Amino acid sequence: MASLVRISWLIALFALVILNCMLLTSYLSTQPIMNMVALQKSQVNETAEIAKNRPDMYLTLWLHQVHKWFRDKTEGKEKVRAFIQEAKASGFSAIMTNVPWAWTEREEQNDIRIDTFDKDFMDVVCEERLKLHIVLGLNEFPPWVSAQRIDSQNYSEKGSRHQNCAKRDSIPSPALAHPEVWDLISNFVSKVTWKLTTKYGDCIESISPTVNNEFETRYTQEFDKMRDYSFHSLETYRRWQESKGLKPIDAFDYPCEPVCRPIVDQSESLHLWLMFRQEFLAKKYEALCFLVHTEWNLERNQGTTPSCLLHFGEFFATTDVLNSNLLFYLARSPVVDHVVMDSNMALLGAPSSPSIVGVMVSTAKAYGKTVHYEAATERVLPCTDDGKLQQVQNISILKAGAHLLQEGLQSAIDAGVDCLGITNLCAPKAAVDMMPRKTRPNHEAFSGFGWFGGRDLRALWRFLFLVIRDGWHDMWCISDRLLASRVCKAAGFWTCAELPTWHMWQGHGTASVAKIVGGIGQASRQNSSRW
Repeated sequence: MASLVRISWLIALFALVILNCMLLTSYLSTQPIMNMVALQKSQVNETAEIAKNRPDMYLTLWLHQVHKWFRDKTEGKEKVRAFIQEAKASGFSAIMTNVPWAWTEREEQNDIRIDTFDKDFMDVVCEERLKLHIVLGLNEFPPWVSAQRIDSQNYSEKGSRHQNCAKRDSIPSPALAHPEVWDLISNFVSKVTWKLTTKYGDCIESISPTVNNEFETRYTQEFDKMRDYSFHSLETYRRWQESKGLKPIDAFDYPCEPVCRPIVDQSESLHLWLMFRQEFLAKKYEALCFLVHTEWNLERNQGTTPSCLLHFGEFFATTDVLNSNLLFYLARSPVVDHVVMDSNMALLGAPSSPSIVGVMVSTAKAYGKTVHYEAATERVLPCTDDGKLQQVQNISILKAGAHLLQEGLQSAIDAGVDCLGITNLCAPKAAVDMMPRKTRPNHEAFSGFGWFGGRDLRALWRFLFLVIRDGWHDMWCISDRLLASRVCKAAGFWTCAELPTWHMWQGHGTASVAKIVGGIGQASRQNSSRW
């Protein structure tokens, strides 16, 4: 009997050991899965936290891309919807697109059709509860303004008359100095603004008028050919000089040469011509923004106010002398509400420091506008004609380019940007990996000299000293005394009046940063620890 009891206890103990082993094995086998689930939950929570703190984001989808990427008439609309839904799932809250004058008022004046040629894809954006930023593309005449009329009436801008420009063809674009052209453009902007805001209501976040071939706020860009030398532009220049009590002189004939080696010229004719071009074009864009405000249908926009957006490409750059830099005038305007800073991390084919993005954003933030930074992806993530990402042979270059864009986005966030934009990306979800992990502004990166300091101040000095070293002149045409004062103070001067060239900054005229930085260079050599 006793032996049976002992055997029973042994069997029970053996069964208990086996059960514990089974439980331990089960635990060990499920632990990696549990760890993976916990990691996934952590990553989801981290991603959600990042998305929560990240600035608003928009994705561009231009009309020509709608035509190329979704050209299948039977499935095109559903493909557009899938694209918009993917953008929304990837964290984008708005789509930026364009409404071209040439494809909207196509048949005759005042016959404005905002639904034709697939422009009604904007309906899908609003149905998916995303916002719209609409660019009014005014850089091409509609067909009813005939080529013969454009030529005979001098409706188009003209490039420089310099002798080495004679054999270069010009891109036709409306000459804003021509009173009839200005009336045509003003009429279209007024009527299309009313139609768009009436149809889409508070789905519209902003409207952006532009006469530039790159949708920017500057003269038409032709690499190395300055504009506008049309008859009416030159007449306006003559009257502008007379209004200032000056004896009119001819416009400076800027040569068609690469802007990486710009002309060094101290002549009065160059300075006056640059000053006029900047002031004239800035006032035209301010007038277009005024029309956006006055023609906005407020009855259909109970939750929003009229918003005019203007896009500024790479500035503090050698191309400013050709294309103009209007930021410092227009950012002060009460009818300009949004400003977009733009960089593709490369100017004239050479990569630039991501810190320059912070310089641009922090400069714009000083004016109290809603500031966007737009990263162009077409060089890093190129797309095929049917809207698919291209297979890139050199993965190292691809990763390096993506990292460069990511650092630029981080620099924008550090500077306190309000909104991030991604342009020319055919796969919205590819933007997720491009976004920085840190989403809160790094105010320490912009301390020391107010909004113009820290890391980006040093980056700007590097650029400016290169300007002095290479003899560049009048490439950074800044007409903002507030910026000038802060640059001078940061360099060791209590006021810019201590500089021998301060008179160049009086009023709103064009000034050469190279001259100002000449004094800054002396200060930096005397106070090397400051840098």
